[in-house]
Amino acid sequence: MKPLFIHYDGHRTHAYGGMREIKKKNRKWLSLMIALSITLGGMFFYSEVAADGGQQIHGISVNVDAGGEPGDNYNNDGAGHLGVAIGNKASSRAEYGTAVGPFAKADRQQSIALGYKAQALGEYSAAYGA
Repeated sequence: MKPLFIHYDGHRTHAYGGMREIKKKNRKWLSLMIALSITLGGMFFYSEVAADGGQQIHGISVNVDAGGEPGDNYNNDGAGHLGVAIGNKASSRAEYGTAVGPFAKADRQQSIALGYKAQALGEYSAAYGA
């Protein structure tokens, strides 16, 4: 499948599949494809983004390896087993944790912390905001 690029020029949105602009009649298919991608979690479609312009990215960690100790996330090592940590000093040290935001902490099993300095302190807990 060719990559899909979406670009907004300030006036209207352009969508390209490979090098060919997607016509109006195909916009419904494009909307369906995006909705399916979001709803099904990328089972059928995926996108690849190089947001760093070729530079090393810091502060993103997705860990599927049971070994090793999570770090401070500068070197993308803030996530525990099957966890996700995105942000400066974000950490999700326990299994299945999700931490998004600077200094966010989801250090208990299956906890979620979203936002600046959010802290999910208990197992299966969620914290939003500061």
